[in-house]
Amino acid sequence: MKHRSCLKRRKRSRFAVGHLALAYILGVGSAKVSKTSFNTPAALVLSIVPDVDILAPFLEHRGPMHSVIVMLVVFAPLFVVYHKKAVPYFLALLQHVLIGDFIGGGGVQLLWPLTVQPYGIGIAIRSQTNVGIEWIAFLAAVIIIIKTRDLTKFFQTHKSNLLLSIPTFTTLLPTLASFPLGVPFWLVPPHVFYTVVFSIAIILAVPRVFKTFQRIRTSVDLQAYVLRGKVLTHTTAPSQALTPFRVLPRHMTFFANSPDVFHRDLTKQSISLLKKC
Repeated sequence: MKHRSCLKRRKRSRFAVGHLALAYILGVGSAKVSKTSFNTPAALVLSIVPDVDILAPFLEHRGPMHSVIVMLVVFAPLFVVYHKKAVPYFLALLQHVLIGDFIGGGGVQLLWPLTVQPYGIGIAIRSQTNVGIEWIAFLAAVIIIIKTRDLTKFFQTHKSNLLLSIPTFTTLLPTLASFPLGVPFWLVPPHVFYTVVFSIAIILAVPRVFKTFQRIRTSVDLQAYVLRGKVLTHTTAPSQALTPFRVLPRHMTFFANSPDVFHRDLTKQSISLLKKC
C-alpha cells in the first residue's frame, strides 16, 4: 500500500528544473562546438518530452518513453536529413534519461524493448542531494544564458517562443498550482523563474504569430480574388494604375503567347494590393 502511494506521488511530481537547465547547457555547448544554429525553445521542449508518460495513463513512467533505443530510432531520420545540426537537440532529449532521471530516482528502462531492467544511481528525488544537484544545474544555466545574452531572446517577438507554452502549461504551472507542492519548497524559486520568463516570451510571441496568420490569410484570399478576376489594382496616381486584365481559363494559360509575363503581372498586382491592406 505504501509502495502504491509513493508511486502515485512520484507520478504527479514534475521535476523540470534540472532537465531544462541541462538541455540548454548541453544544447548550446554542442551547437557552439559543431558551429550550428540552436533554437533554445525547441531544445527546452525536447528536454521534457520523455515525461509525456506521466500524462498518458497507458504508458509506464520511465518506461518506453525513457528508452535510449527509442530515442535513437526517432532521431535517426533527423540525423540523416540534418546531420550535425540535430546533435544539440538529441543531447537535449538524451540528458533527460542519462543524466537527470538516472541520477534522481533511478529506475529508468534505458534499453527497452531489449530489457525492462531499470538503471540508475537511485538518489531519492526529493532528497537534499538531488535538490542541490538541480540547483547547481539551474545556476550554471542561468550564468551561461546571461553571458551568451540568450536571455534577451525570450523578450523578443520570436515565433518559436510560442513552443515554451508546452513546458509552461504541462509542467511548470501545474507544479506551482498543485497542493501540496509537487516539488520540494527549495525548488520553487527556479520554477517561478522559468514560469515568469517563459510566460513573457509566450505573450510577446502571440501577436507575431497572429500577424503571420493574418498575412497568410490575406495573401491567399488576395490570390483567389485575383485568379477569379474580381480584383482590379488601384493606386493613388492615375499614371501608375495598371490596366485591368482578363484572367484566362486554366486550360488556356498554357497556350498564351507569354505565360511567364502573365503570371509575373499577376504576382506584381498581388504584392501591390497586399502592401495597401
